[in-house]
Amino acid sequence: MLKKMSIMAITCILIVAGDVIFAQDHENIEQIGRVCEQWESIRGVCIVDSLAYVTTGVSGLQIMDISDPENLEIIGRWEDNVYACNVAVSRQWAFVADGKGGLRILDISDPRNPREISSCETPGTARNVTVTQRHAYVSDWEGWVRIIDISNIHNPHWVGTFYTYFDAADVEISGRYAYVADNTSYLDQRHREGGIRVVDVSNPERPRQVGFEYIAGYIEDLQVVGDLIYVADRLYGLRIYDISDPTDPRRLCAYETAGRAYHLVVEDS
Repeated sequence: MLKKMSIMAITCILIVAGDVIFAQDHENIEQIGRVCEQWESIRGVCIVDSLAYVTTGVSGLQIMDISDPENLEIIGRWEDNVYACNVAVSRQWAFVADGKGGLRILDISDPRNPREISSCETPGTARNVTVTQRHAYVSDWEGWVRIIDISNIHNPHWVGTFYTYFDAADVEISGRYAYVADNTSYLDQRHREGGIRVVDVSNPERPRQVGFEYIAGYIEDLQVVGDLIYVADRLYGLRIYDISDPTDPRRLCAYETAGRAYHLVVEDS
């Protein structure tokens, strides 16, 4: 059954933790806009300029005009036999991690009429995607990161893979390194093998792990900013690590949120 879901515009950068919102000035958060739709779920949001691209599971990809935060407007949607888990946007293309459908690539030059132009199957269940100029990195529930050549947008194809052993929840790229959230079951913390895996992808055909940091919990989201990596841990909140030496990530600090931490956004300080 489709549930009534909503997107809210907030006046500050935020970390969403369950049903609680945390920010630097968390006592002065004010809701200024909202849109409600019959979406199956909200899986991810990517904001580019005045547009928000929202993945909504079986409800597909929604494109929202957020230029007026008090009057959010859905201007386009793509719902073609899809389970949209997450999306990355580069130039006029949207790259959708489509569960069992792998990677789907859309032309969004006209955001009111997004259209699929190509796809690349991935054997697992694609749950997240990050793109660079030449490659898309797709992480899946089965523990694989697939590296896909997108230099010809009409003919994407595999060039490399990396196996993380458990559940590759997220992947972020910084320079020559991929930072992969690799989780064991959050219900079974006896296995001290999940955490952040640092992978050298300078040769996309032969990615290799060069660093690892064990994390107790369940990583839902990563963001790399300079020499720091910020982690949204479903069980334990916000964690921050120093990756100035990518081969030896080191924990700097943590902040335990009141609810479960699923996503984070970092802007400025």
